[in-house]
Amino acid sequence: MYKKLSLVSLAILVLISCENPIQAGLGNKVDIEPPKVNLVSPSPSKNPFIWGSNVSFEINATDDMSISRVSITVTGKKPDGSGNVSITKDATSYISSNGGNYLVTLDTLNELGFEGLNGDVTVKLQAWDGTGKAVVSEELPFRVKNGPPTVEVQTPLKEEDKELAEMISGGYLGGVANDDMGIAQGYPKIKFWLDGNDEPDDWSDMDSDYPDDGKKFVNFRYYGIAPDAHPYKPSSTVKPQGLPTGTYSYRLLVWDGILEDGKQIHVAQYPPKEDAPWKLEIIKANELPKITFTPLVNDYQNKEFTIEANLSHSAGIGIATLSVRKAGDAAATILARAEFTANTLASDPPERMERILKSHVITPGTPYEQTDFDPKYTDEDLEDYTFTDGEYEFTVATTSNQGSESSKAYTVYIDTTPPEVDVSRIQPNVEESEATDKMKQFIVNGFIAADVVANDANNIGYDKEQSDYREIKYLISTSKEDDPVTLYNNAAATFFDAPEAPVYKKAGTSASVVIDTTAFTSRLNYLHIVAKDKAGNYKRSVVLLDADQDTDKPKIVLTSLVDTIGTEAALLATTDNRLLNTRVIQGSFLDDDGVRLEDIIWKNDNTGSVKFYNKDGAPITGTVDVVISPLAPTPVPPALPRKEVSFTATLSTDVPDGIYSFEIGIADDKITKNYLQTGTAITTVLNASPAASQHVYFILDTKSPVLTETIINTDAVTRQSMGFSLGGTVSDLVGMKSLVISEQGNVRSKAKFGSQFRGDGIHLDLPGHGG
Repeated sequence: MYKKLSLVSLAILVLISCENPIQAGLGNKVDIEPPKVNLVSPSPSKNPFIWGSNVSFEINATDDMSISRVSITVTGKKPDGSGNVSITKDATSYISSNGGNYLVTLDTLNELGFEGLNGDVTVKLQAWDGTGKAVVSEELPFRVKNGPPTVEVQTPLKEEDKELAEMISGGYLGGVANDDMGIAQGYPKIKFWLDGNDEPDDWSDMDSDYPDDGKKFVNFRYYGIAPDAHPYKPSSTVKPQGLPTGTYSYRLLVWDGILEDGKQIHVAQYPPKEDAPWKLEIIKANELPKITFTPLVNDYQNKEFTIEANLSHSAGIGIATLSVRKAGDAAATILARAEFTANTLASDPPERMERILKSHVITPGTPYEQTDFDPKYTDEDLEDYTFTDGEYEFTVATTSNQGSESSKAYTVYIDTTPPEVDVSRIQPNVEESEATDKMKQFIVNGFIAADVVANDANNIGYDKEQSDYREIKYLISTSKEDDPVTLYNNAAATFFDAPEAPVYKKAGTSASVVIDTTAFTSRLNYLHIVAKDKAGNYKRSVVLLDADQDTDKPKIVLTSLVDTIGTEAALLATTDNRLLNTRVIQGSFLDDDGVRLEDIIWKNDNTGSVKFYNKDGAPITGTVDVVISPLAPTPVPPALPRKEVSFTATLSTDVPDGIYSFEIGIADDKITKNYLQTGTAITTVLNASPAASQHVYFILDTKSPVLTETIINTDAVTRQSMGFSLGGTVSDLVGMKSLVISEQGNVRSKAKFGSQFRGDGIHLDLPGHGG
């Protein structure tokens, strides 16, 4: 019984709690979905400002069944700080009751209490369907704009001990106009007149240019010059004569550009029309603001830095701007200020007031932070700017509280590009080659000159302590270190302009040094050259020096003889070094420093640099004709040494065939081998290796052997029926190798004197030279 009653009660409760869940005539449709609501206009993202007594909110509300109510709730804080404000207003449908657009009209002046004021509010939309289901929108932000634009006079400013603000004659009255929506183009305007004269009827334009309509902050200037000289543009004309000294009055007019029924609203005078005008005193110009930049440690920068300036004036500093112009740019760019301190009493001199202006950190290659410390500077005023390599002129322009103007520039060079440095030449060298990593390699000996080319767009730096030394250092090491900074800071690295032994200055040039490779303790050494530019960028060039001192000796190369045959026995054991049918010996002199021809004694009496000896070691008595001819440059230019010279030595015909030896002495060019002093030439004497006392042996064999035959019985043909003896003499000045005796007809017996019979006769291996 109780269970049944409970069930009935529950069913009744459900029916009571539903408001018309079933609609007759619609096929018993059930209302399930809540309504939807959104704001059609105004759009908080496109037009967030509302003002006046008749602000219309157009709302779109829909539901799958019906809409029973739409409203808005406006909340915010009163601009005067007296408390909060909140108002809810129902909308009126102007399309249909079951969904469509709705309208709410709001009076921001009286309902919100924002008459003549600006403030922030939020708007929420609510909608209910026929069953009571409701939806609430998110809060939509709006700015109530009932106040006029404001004006702030920044120059001149009144000093505490002065009755009026003072402006120098020819100076300017300046400041900024501000409005949330933006200042109308052509505003603010001014009335400016001498006390005792009538206030002008018409408003005058400012001397400064007017920006486009709708700019939130507009800076303005009006110069204290004759009325007919306005508008005055400092960049284009000579400044007119300043106004006479005295007391002047002025008013300012500003408007935000809003019209209602064709009339201006939110237009204001400063001071208000019913109040007395503002006044200032024009005084004789006698002082300009002083600007002092804090110098950078280095005006050439490759890392982050900051521009800082001290601005001072006895009446105090008013406004100041920071701008920059890169060399080649048509115009300067305004930079945001990270800091601009208030006027304080300067320590030196104490009677002046000073302000400090600082830039944001400037990082090469990174966009500059264009956010000024003063919110009056907006993104509209400040363009994006990135500092790249180049010359920059930073300019600070300021106005004192009296209106006197001054500007000063400071130049900074941004340089993130390393200098160019190259070991352009090693001279003299025996051989130049290139490794797989493109590094140059040189085989060298003795004294060499290393030529270095170093340059930079902003020039190579000079050492701070040794101001005569360019920041170019060298290091001779067995290690191939790659990091130029590590190399430059190596304790063993030495200034190129102040070399230390075994490196020396080369007279008459700052681009070359002389290196004594004989002082190397290791044959293979890396010559590192590191250059540092003014901004602190480093660059290295390296070459490998293979110091082979043996290559410093002159070389003699024979083209017709082998120079290793140094004894008679060695000569007779080979077929080399035979001068057959010729009396000429040919060869070349070679040296990396150059062959010194004047040290070669060319004589034909065997007393010069080429000497011939017989096989017993005594000089020959015949004549020798020696001829030389340059193979290397002839030379072009003439100053170049001959590195290769050919020669021929011809024995005269009065020198008989025989076994001989010879030697040749040659010296290299001692003038070109040492750039520091005269030096000592190295002499080479061509002897057979390895004994220096041995000569090069050769055989002169230009004539045939001589045979003298012993006649058998008579000159007539002789027939012998039995053995016989054949005698005779064979001779040659060089010696005999073999004798062949042949006969016509058949040979019936062999010779019995140790001969060897062959098909073509009897061969005798004769004792003596050659076998």
